[in-house]
Amino acid sequence: MRSRRALLAAVLAACTAAIAAPKSKCSVTEAQLAGAWVNVSGPSFFEEMAFEYGDGKRSFSSWLHHRPEFSGEWKLEDCKLHIRVESSNYTFDFASVRVRASRLYLREEGKKSEAVYKRIK
Repeated sequence: MRSRRALLAAVLAACTAAIAAPKSKCSVTEAQLAGAWVNVSGPSFFEEMAFEYGDGKRSFSSWLHHRPEFSGEWKLEDCKLHIRVESSNYTFDFASVRVRASRLYLREEGKKSEAVYKRIK
């Protein structure tokens, strides 16, 4: 009887742990974001931008009319993208990030529509 209770308690604990730890639904990886992008439609703060990563560093750069605009760092967490601009400590927060083929879809925090970027080759 005691071993059945112990087994039942172990099964219940495992089920509770599985429910409590939600699985990430994000299919976007850092490797998919890496590279240069240009805005092709939708509201966007950045005309052109690039994401780089390596050796534990994630660098961000943007250009406006083909001239350097911002540089900083970026991170991807739970399908949310955060870009911090070095010169001002300002942060751009994107609530939704999707990559499909050569397109990047970003939706800023608090906005309803997405900006669409095309990968620059």
